[in-house]
Amino acid sequence: MGYLRRATVLEDELLNDLAGDENECLRLVIGVNGDTLNTWFFPALADVFIRENILLDIVVDDQDHTYALLERGQVIGCIGTRSVPMRGCFAEPLGSVRYQLVATSAFRARWFNKGLTREAARKAPVFAYSRKDTLQSDFLQSRFGLLADAFPSHYLALPEARFRAICHGLGYGMVPHMQASALLQSGDLVDLIPGHFTEVTLYWHAWVLQSPRMEMLSEHAVNAARRILNFKG
Repeated sequence: MGYLRRATVLEDELLNDLAGDENECLRLVIGVNGDTLNTWFFPALADVFIRENILLDIVVDDQDHTYALLERGQVIGCIGTRSVPMRGCFAEPLGSVRYQLVATSAFRARWFNKGLTREAARKAPVFAYSRKDTLQSDFLQSRFGLLADAFPSHYLALPEARFRAICHGLGYGMVPHMQASALLQSGDLVDLIPGHFTEVTLYWHAWVLQSPRMEMLSEHAVNAARRILNFKG
């Protein structure tokens, strides 16, 4: 129950802020994954935050673990992959992000000259957000039966830096299509599994009991995200 009490305190602070001038800034403490911040988050939601005078306080974590931030009361909303809401909260689907497994052509020539095989995957270094990030390991396990400790991994929590490291040939990894598409077209990156996409569906989690302004913000944020992401309503 401790996390509920902490979350209630955050909600009370929000309601107190809203009791003043409607033009005063509202601080929004939310949990977001790094790839979301690095791709669609600001293009989709900047207008909403500007219009509603939002002060952002963003806690970054792996997309499968932002939900835990809400459970612990560290945030009042989060974007993540869990579809089931916590008690007292709701979960709205935002759409899905398409990931592709990419590398440079030089990296492919060195490590996958005979294609992406099980033996090659056991030796080639892959990039992940952290040890909590299972996007790459789930793929390699489902495709080749390789467990997470069966292949070498780089860990880098900054999504843009991780992408740049892949672009410089240090490893390969799952990258959002919207981030990699231009470099795939130019040939600076290659798709290691042409035509294959890993779809990751994201959800917006927040409290059911909200202030009017927060309720409006949630609605606008969900609708804005769905216009950019691959949403199938």
